[in-house]
Amino acid sequence: EEESLMSNNIIPATYTVREVAEILRIGRNKAYGLVHNKKIGAIKMGREYRIPKICVERFLTEGLHT
Repeated sequence: EEESLMSNNIIPATYTVREVAEILRIGRNKAYGLVHNKKIGAIKMGREYRIPKICVERFLTEGLHT
């Protein structure tokens, strides 16, 4: 059984878009929109995005005001 990120104490250095959506409690499409519109920093690895933990923290503290 897969555990939620919120239920364990291990914080990875990067998150997937799906994980960021879970953290922010938004839909996956909205999370992809944040990445595509450069509202949250991401690294494209092949066909997938990885969002560094620092970018999630920055988004949460600065929000959409940047």
